[in-house]
Amino acid sequence: MPAPELGAHLMKPIAWYFARIVSGATDESIRGELASLPERVGHLDELMAAGVIGGDELNAADFQIATSVRVLLNFPQLRPLIEPRPAGELAMRIVPSFGDPLPVELPADWVPRPA
Repeated sequence: MPAPELGAHLMKPIAWYFARIVSGATDESIRGELASLPERVGHLDELMAAGVIGGDELNAADFQIATSVRVLLNFPQLRPLIEPRPAGELAMRIVPSFGDPLPVELPADWVPRPA
């Protein structure tokens, strides 16, 4: 695709529109999901500490969870919330390369601050 940055910028309103139609998401629901992200990542860290996921021998849950976390790491604004945590380390261990950062900019006041 020629001029991918320009294309991404021009497609942003269309992508938001279709994402909302498919998922039924609203600004409020997206903000709520983002607000709960640190707690959810903390829960994954607890599961790792308990040996449920992230062990030497990987299981199906490792692959399901780590790939989802890895997708979140492709959002530049979310990466600092996840990458330094055990869950982020697991995601990078299982899927070290997963495409380029997504050209999406979330409203700054929607994104929780790293702990």
